[in-house]
Amino acid sequence: MRSRILKTLVLVFIISLVTAVYALAAPKKITSVDQLKDGRIGLITDKTFYSLIDEVIENPEKKLYNSYTDMLIALKSGSIDAFMCDEPTARAICATDDGVKFLTNTSIETEYVFAFAETKDGDALCAEFNEFLAQAKGDGTLKEIADIWFGTDESKKELSFEEFEGRRTLNFASSAETPPFIYEKNDSLAGYEADILCRFCKKYRYNVNLSTMPFSSILQSFLTSQTDIAADVINITAEREAKLNFSKPDYHGNISIVVRNPDTKRGMITAASVSQGIKNNFVVEERWKLILSGLNITLFISVLSGIFGTLFGFVFLILLRVRNRFISKLTSAFINIVQGIPMLILLMVLFYIVFVRTPISPILVSVVAFSVNFGTGMAAVINTCINAIPAGQTEAATAMGYTYWQTLFKILMPQAAEHFRPMLKSSFMTLVKTTSIVGYIAISDLTKVTDVIRSRTYEAFFPLILTAVLYFLISWLLTLIFSMIEVKFDPKRRKDLPKGVIIDGSND
Repeated sequence: MRSRILKTLVLVFIISLVTAVYALAAPKKITSVDQLKDGRIGLITDKTFYSLIDEVIENPEKKLYNSYTDMLIALKSGSIDAFMCDEPTARAICATDDGVKFLTNTSIETEYVFAFAETKDGDALCAEFNEFLAQAKGDGTLKEIADIWFGTDESKKELSFEEFEGRRTLNFASSAETPPFIYEKNDSLAGYEADILCRFCKKYRYNVNLSTMPFSSILQSFLTSQTDIAADVINITAEREAKLNFSKPDYHGNISIVVRNPDTKRGMITAASVSQGIKNNFVVEERWKLILSGLNITLFISVLSGIFGTLFGFVFLILLRVRNRFISKLTSAFINIVQGIPMLILLMVLFYIVFVRTPISPILVSVVAFSVNFGTGMAAVINTCINAIPAGQTEAATAMGYTYWQTLFKILMPQAAEHFRPMLKSSFMTLVKTTSIVGYIAISDLTKVTDVIRSRTYEAFFPLILTAVLYFLISWLLTLIFSMIEVKFDPKRRKDLPKGVIIDGSND
């Protein structure tokens, strides 16, 4: 009897808990900005919305995100109550997802500009651009561009940048993740600001070299002379104006607030919805080509970093164990510094400081960064395993006439290998997965192209699941290759030993 009562009480508690959670998660119907008082509002990192939000919402709880896709997911999951964006972007999001809607009665206006370096060359380029912009406004070209990219006719939304032989190439930077202003479509730039750039370059016969990078890296790239011109729905602030040149505004518009649409019912997952999701994310605009391109770059960086990292590791190990105390201490200090710095910081230091004045590509910079990081970690692990071998082994080898280096590589290293091989395999798998951060230095690897697709479809499930599967397959394949190499160099696991030879034990 007591058991039945207890079970009933537990069941009632679970039902009550589920009901309470559902009630809390159910979105309230928001029809005006006033209802968002004390609300959780999503904002894009590094955008001026952070200061503008206080003008329309009383006491907002500000939450920062890196993309509109991330904010959309947070909104639909109930992590935030609303998020801010410009009206054309809000329309694009709501046209893609009927689970959200936008409020237009915010009374906030904004304007966007192109950015240029604060140099003599940057001044001249900015003056040319302002001349073009004034003409485009006067003859209606700017309105024509707005009608194309803020309209609904997708057939008109195509761009083609011309190549002018022997002409100057402008290094253009953008995250290219803010449709309909600027984004990637069919392996090319698209969007309102991209169209302005295209027509400007055509008039003045400039070629364009596109670098996609996070918004936070764009303005920094000017200071390291890597960028000539940038566009990414950029606002002018006092801090930015002190370091950069800005064009006249190319866009004036209103800010919208996107909220959940409580009238939309969540549909069931069906084979048709899955098929449509796959089509939207990978077939439309041939986005599967982006995945293949990103996969190739990830594999290239991972394999090269593993090879050179192994070579660096043995070099660092030798330097650690030389009998010159100064060299060994210096190497040990270098290893501790590299291992103590987060990989992302090391990557950005090499790209934005160490190699900033060199013609080395971002991919090669990333290979250097990961190789050095992997090599220092490998040297530290092997050195620790060698030091763990009893000193009697070294003494016996010396008594038998072995030199210092012969003792290291013929006596100590084979014994230490039993312990460091598994750790190196694990470190290599970590290396492969850590390459996902290279998007911070304008490399379109597997993770970065996933972000590009998410910025176009405003869906996270299919791109992220595919990326996770591909990283798993890469790791599994490289682990298999690593294991095959292990067998080749491990006498205990080789099958080609002469008959009668026993490695672990004695010959009777």
